[in-house]
Amino acid sequence: MNELGDAAQEPAILTALFTSHDSAGGFTVYTISVQSSAGDSWTVCKRYREISAMYKDLRQIHRELIAQMPPMPPKTFFRCGILKEDFIETRSAGLQNFVNGVIRLELQQRNELSLKLWHFLHPAQQLEAMKAAWEQVVQAATDQVLVANAGAGVDGLYDLEKWSVSQMVAVPRFASGGYRRHDKKPVHLVWKVRAMRWAFCEMPDPQSATEEDDAGKCWLLGEPVKLGSQPHQAKQWIAFARDRWEPRPAVLILPIIPGSKCSVSVTMSPGDKVISMEMSPTATLCELKHHIEGEWQVPVLFQKLVSQNGTTSPKDLDMIGAVGAGGSVELRCSQEVMDGRTKVEISGAHGTCCSLINGTYSWADSAFHHERVDNMKLCFTKEPDGTGCWCVVDNLDPDHVLLRSSVLPGIVCPTNVTEWTEWASNKKYDQLGISFAPGLMMEQEGKWSPCPGLKLEMKKGRDHRGEASGKADNKKDQAKEDRQAKATERDNASSDDEID
Repeated sequence: MNELGDAAQEPAILTALFTSHDSAGGFTVYTISVQSSAGDSWTVCKRYREISAMYKDLRQIHRELIAQMPPMPPKTFFRCGILKEDFIETRSAGLQNFVNGVIRLELQQRNELSLKLWHFLHPAQQLEAMKAAWEQVVQAATDQVLVANAGAGVDGLYDLEKWSVSQMVAVPRFASGGYRRHDKKPVHLVWKVRAMRWAFCEMPDPQSATEEDDAGKCWLLGEPVKLGSQPHQAKQWIAFARDRWEPRPAVLILPIIPGSKCSVSVTMSPGDKVISMEMSPTATLCELKHHIEGEWQVPVLFQKLVSQNGTTSPKDLDMIGAVGAGGSVELRCSQEVMDGRTKVEISGAHGTCCSLINGTYSWADSAFHHERVDNMKLCFTKEPDGTGCWCVVDNLDPDHVLLRSSVLPGIVCPTNVTEWTEWASNKKYDQLGISFAPGLMMEQEGKWSPCPGLKLEMKKGRDHRGEASGKADNKKDQAKEDRQAKATERDNASSDDEID
């Protein structure tokens, strides 16, 4: 279970207030006003035995948390008619503290209420009304939303999916609709009914997910909102990072309206030439760069786009709608110079051929060439339809591909690519138990696997190795100039001797 960290200090999404009690029927019924942090409220009526049964169920669910559970007022063996009013008032206050304590404990440990506690706090007649309200949410939702600034693995385009199920609370959210990432990865934007929040979750199939399947796989949580709110209406989000929940204030969820356009203006520097156009909010910066290449004949790989004030530099795979937050986009374009001093540093490959992948690559002849390993290069392989991928490949044998990116809509800077797969040999040793040489390793049978820890960093200029290296180069240049000056002095002295 995940600790909520600082986010645990937020107000509980539900608060139970024991407002009155009635002992006229020979037993005491407590009236509980349930108030949500989103502004809703409703009433449930419970007897002590129902609260006690819920307590026993929660002890079974939270066995490892029994010591942290708030105290439950003990059972009495006196008849209700014999119980004094002050005793009932004291028990009512104790039951209220118990229920609210359990609510806080579950939210701290699970980020949502257990199914038992959720059903306890909601009257049966309320469920149909909630289900009808959720159906309206799904019907009013846009077919797509664009998500940005939520983090790698979450950002992207999401498609609305609608399902038809009979049970609203069979899983930890309304299972009649939600959003799924456009690339069909198992990342969903769903309403978690027992957390009263929109959430980004990783799950293979929301329709068949169980409570256990869903635990611990939530990446981001929105603020509690009323049922009927769309995901873009959640203004505050928290993300799970470094074993705790942290605020993620810049999350953008943009509803995509069919046929909508964003105004895009690009100024070329120097020269101040301007391109203005209308583009779909789901178009990528890569597509914009291809348009610029057609207009100004500047190759995509040599373009650098920054905001007009120069404070931000969007990535090639960012969507136009995310760059402009749904509004107009104004960028400045400059042409970069790529030569032998332009280098890409690759690190984080960990397979059997990682020594052939990791290292520094220098630009030459439309590719980056490995400085340490002969014939290995990082190049862009283009398909007839314009798509392609970056690959680390043996220059002498194109079939020996050791690293490749995900399929890209066009050429982009390799450091902007976030998804890579690495080839690794199934066999590392020969029949004598001797490790294969790198060249022979590539000839073995192998398999492809994701490489999430791979890092690419582009460095330019003489000082790409760091300040110390730059100072060393400066010293070498200065020493060379001193030697040349001394040689010139000797030559001049010899000439003077000959004249004398």
